[in-house]
Amino acid sequence: MKRILVLLLALTLAGCSSAPSTLKVDLTTSDAVHLQATYYAPPNSTVKADALLLLHEAYDDGRSWDSFARAAQERGYAVLALDSRGHGQSGGEKIFDTAMDNDVDAALAWLKAAPAVDSDRMGIVGASLGANLALRGGARYPEIKSVILLSPGMLLWQVDIAKAIVDYGPRPLLLVAATEDAYAADTVQILNKQALGYHQLQIYPGAEHGTKLLTPHPDLGPLLLDWLQKTIQ
Repeated sequence: MKRILVLLLALTLAGCSSAPSTLKVDLTTSDAVHLQATYYAPPNSTVKADALLLLHEAYDDGRSWDSFARAAQERGYAVLALDSRGHGQSGGEKIFDTAMDNDVDAALAWLKAAPAVDSDRMGIVGASLGANLALRGGARYPEIKSVILLSPGMLLWQVDIAKAIVDYGPRPLLLVAATEDAYAADTVQILNKQALGYHQLQIYPGAEHGTKLLTPHPDLGPLLLDWLQKTIQ
């Protein structure tokens, strides 16, 4: 009986060690806001991994990205899903202005310093307000190779992207929205005309917004991952 229990324990531990792992990460911004994020470690620890930062929409948190984050992790990415200030397990006030750029800065700094990450091969994926923050982050950091925007808005609260699309320059940009999500659909059409480099526009039927596009459109997750594989170079 004792031998059986030892064998079961060994099998359990073996299964745990081979399963993709996640880690809770504590961050502090330049304006002293304490944030939390979830790190999805790449399955192969022997090589430096391409990295993704995932940014959620307003009134949500990093858990909205969990299914996509795990799919990206299985593809070999190191993934950090952030809880923005005032959301999820992060501290700070739930205010929607350019102070949220500090959240992105802190998350990117942590991700770039992670031992498993190739800091020269990074992308940002954002949804709604997180999409605006993603483009602004890509504009500030030339080392970001690719950005994906789900349901952005030219101006969401006090976070605008009119200048960011210019500053982002000729790097790859994937734009996604639903036809009946009018403001987002109009925004991606504008950005599609303004984009300076390799870009793609994907419009879906319906009115889903942000990460909610992923559920009714099962091709979207693979599309995002295929795009990143082509453009993070």
